[in-house]
Amino acid sequence: MLDPGAGSGIFTRQIMTYAGRATAVDPSRPVREALTMGSSGIEVLEGRDTATTLEDHVVHAVLVAQEFLWFEIP
Repeated sequence: MLDPGAGSGIFTRQIMTYAGRATAVDPSRPVREALTMGSSGIEVLEGRDTATTLEDHVVHAVLVAQEFLWFEIP
């Protein structure tokens, strides 16, 4: 499961119960560092909604809770 714009990871941690594996992506380094310190088992990556370091076809679902402010709207 991928959570782009994960912020502090509240939603990511909640959904991990069901997903089993989660990757959080956020553009803010301080937010990523806080998420990493408060969440074991979650892969935390730098990136945005359309630019991550993930290979194609490596996640089964993309879920977003509240971080639409980071999304680029064409």
